[in-house]
Amino acid sequence: MVIKSYQQKGKYINIKFDDETCINIRYETFLAFKLTNNLNISEEDLAKLKYDSDTYDIKDKIFDLVSRRLHSKDELRIKLQKLGYQNNVINDVLNYLEEKKYLDDKKFAESYFKTLINKNKSKYEIIGKLKQKGINDELIENLFDKYYNQEVELENVLKLAKKKLKLLKNLPVNLQKEKLILFLLRKGYKIDIVKKITDKI
Repeated sequence: MVIKSYQQKGKYINIKFDDETCINIRYETFLAFKLTNNLNISEEDLAKLKYDSDTYDIKDKIFDLVSRRLHSKDELRIKLQKLGYQNNVINDVLNYLEEKKYLDDKKFAESYFKTLINKNKSKYEIIGKLKQKGINDELIENLFDKYYNQEVELENVLKLAKKKLKLLKNLPVNLQKEKLILFLLRKGYKIDIVKKITDKI
């Protein structure tokens, strides 16, 4: 294919070929490949252009996402896949950014772990949510060793129980306790912890 014309639209260059097909690529890619009118582009060249352009797009999207909050590597991969980017480009960019320390699953997991504790999540809820974000078992275990003990768990159950109890205050005491126990068990807390807290309050 031969480049017939091109036009800049924001950070993209719209390129028209002699066979009437068009592509949009990043301005940075256009400059890097020194594209001009009447230049012949092979299928291999076209694939390289798309790869390079998508790399810029993916980096921009990642920086936009992590500027709002921390993300795990796996979480970013899923979001980028949904946007239609090819897995090989996504993985290359994610690995590059991880090597450059722009992405750090350990830092993300630690921050998210503390957030979940502050939301009074049970151990099982925390494990489930971390795994949903692609955090591995070893890192999860290390976080529990560092930040989670029975004292933290009891404090979380107590906060959650008091909050729930306010919604049950119009019920008879025995029914309040029954509903509270079921609620805490559904949240993933063990029966011995639940009974200790419900007896206390």
